[in-house]
Amino acid sequence: MVSDQGPKRILKKKSSRLSDQDLKLLQESIQRRGEAVPGEMAQELGWARSSLAYNLNRLLKRGWIVRLGGGRNIRYRTATDEEWRVFRQELANQENQPQKNKRPQKMSLADRIMNFLAD
Repeated sequence: MVSDQGPKRILKKKSSRLSDQDLKLLQESIQRRGEAVPGEMAQELGWARSSLAYNLNRLLKRGWIVRLGGGRNIRYRTATDEEWRVFRQELANQENQPQKNKRPQKMSLADRIMNFLAD
């Protein structure tokens, strides 16, 4: 288990781009909270919202966390085992498909899971 010193150690980073180890600490910090509100989290960590958003998006792209809501009601939580399984399966499917010259479709993990479960 990571101590509560994890986010404080992350604070000392001078770059907004966190290492993989620090991303894991950020994810564990979100997991301890249950759900994290970006504004509150940025204030608590002493980060600029843009730095937090950048690193939250990195966690999203890895499938480690899930975005809930939108706009002012946005919050994050860690991905469940099922969501992680779906994410990895989709990633494997994308790697097996031939690359085309079209823009990738932007869809949230929650939307992709709903589509997967609907099939």
